Amino acid sequence: MKLLKYIAVLAVLSLSGLAYAQTASELGEDGLAVTTSLENGIVKVDIKMDVTNPTASSEDAINKAVAEALKASGTNTNYAKAITASIAAVKAAVKDINYPAKGTVTLNISLKNTVYESNPAIEVHTLLSVGGKSYDAQTRSVFMPSGNVNTTGNVVVDGASESTPVVVNTDPAGKITGSAGPKTIDDVTPERAVVENLAVSPEDNEDSPDSNIQGVVIPDNTIISTEVR
Repeated sequence: MKLLKYIAVLAVLSLSGLAYAQTASELGEDGLAVTTSLENGIVKVDIKMDVTNPTASSEDAINKAVAEALKASGTNTNYAKAITASIAAVKAAVKDINYPAKGTVTLNISLKNTVYESNPAIEVHTLLSVGGKSYDAQTRSVFMPSGNVNTTGNVVVDGASESTPVVVNTDPAGKITGSAGPKTIDDVTPERAVVENLAVSPEDNEDSPDSNIQGVVIPDNTIISTEVR
């Protein structure tokens, strides 16, 4: 039974385009390192970035790191939905999302397939370091027959003794709503973001082409796997 489960995990990873690599300790020429691995049935995606733009905000850096993680996991997968729900909760826990992100930014994500109350689920452990703060999120995303994804868990900021409870719902249309403690979560999945972005004229798009952290808030779906850079 364990062998069959392992084969199933490999099949899922293959379909999502997830690549395998050893941990990268050195950044590439673009100031970015992306590594993926499978250890004991747990998928790991690690992002390390050197943010040099002094005007880049913590939100810019988080969006860039998540975009790279989704390129590795595949944007139209259950992994992507679990990742975006977890990150939405983390972003809600960030006190000042506009705080400068200059310096080293890391995002480490672990994904474990499981079952919760007879429904498929993914347990996510997210570790984020940005703007001089660290965020540790433990969440579980349950995939319901209705198409909704129910995510619950907690976020700990800078190793605090108390955690912030997380309740997130992702509807079939890609709308992410919920709460992280007293803060409200209002976000969208990458696919929903693409649709909304296409509805915005170029004149209304405020993304600056000169930003070192810009872009890629919406991942390129033609890139389905990421090797060490």
